[in-house]
Amino acid sequence: MYLAMECEKCGKPRYDCVCNHKEEYHTYMREGRAAKVIRYHDDNIWGCEYYENQLVDGMQQRVFIAEEKYPNHNEHWAEDCADNYVFGIKNFEENQTQTG
Repeated sequence: MYLAMECEKCGKPRYDCVCNHKEEYHTYMREGRAAKVIRYHDDNIWGCEYYENQLVDGMQQRVFIAEEKYPNHNEHWAEDCADNYVFGIKNFEENQTQTG
């Protein structure tokens, strides 16, 4: 089951969202996977958004997989989570690729 594809605040697709309640710090990419390290200003916490290239209606598209927030953790923790995802150590049920 996919999580919400739209921003809760502006209603735009997550990849088009320009709300100032979050800020993208880093992007990790490898073998069809991408993870963005995010600072959520409303909650003053770090987190990640996870994406994957998948075949949708016969075309490869970047698909939102999951979002996680990490209360009580710092930027380095979020970076490690992003790194683990793109190297296939961290997975979600929605993932179609198996990396590693």
